[in-house]
Amino acid sequence: MDRRVFVLGLLTLAGVPGCLDAGSGSRPNAVADSGPGSYLPESRENWEFLGMRDHPGGWSPLGADDGAIGQYRGPDGNAYEFVVMDTKSEYSEGTARSLACAGWQVALEVDGNAVAASTGTDQRQFTPEAPPQMTQSTVPDTDGQVRELLALSPRLDESDVEENQIGCER
Repeated sequence: MDRRVFVLGLLTLAGVPGCLDAGSGSRPNAVADSGPGSYLPESRENWEFLGMRDHPGGWSPLGADDGAIGQYRGPDGNAYEFVVMDTKSEYSEGTARSLACAGWQVALEVDGNAVAASTGTDQRQFTPEAPPQMTQSTVPDTDGQVRELLALSPRLDESDVEENQIGCER
């Protein structure tokens, strides 16, 4: 795997939890109408959409043209994140694989986008020279809920989640 793509995928985990940006719309928790944010589901079916945030350093250093991170409270009370990175299509599979290798529970490559969702994956500060170390692992036995959240996306369904899943291994 291209080391640069792997490191760029790891950098997506560097966001500071709680830094929410609802965007410029009048609804405080509204998702975007187009672009990467259009993948994010709004609150429904026991899932509470808490807000959307952008990557603090912009998406370009991560190998993406644009992106969005949605934060949710699941029916089990756990916190979940849903990330979409609009990458050049030749990099989307590698970026999705990097997300899977970085600890995201489910990662997909869909239409030139790297899409992933997971329960909490907070980590310590890091630089490219000092790779990230997880301070909180994913919540056990939540893969089904993660897949359910992805399938709630207005642009995905259950078959997209199953057919486009990318694992860490090549």
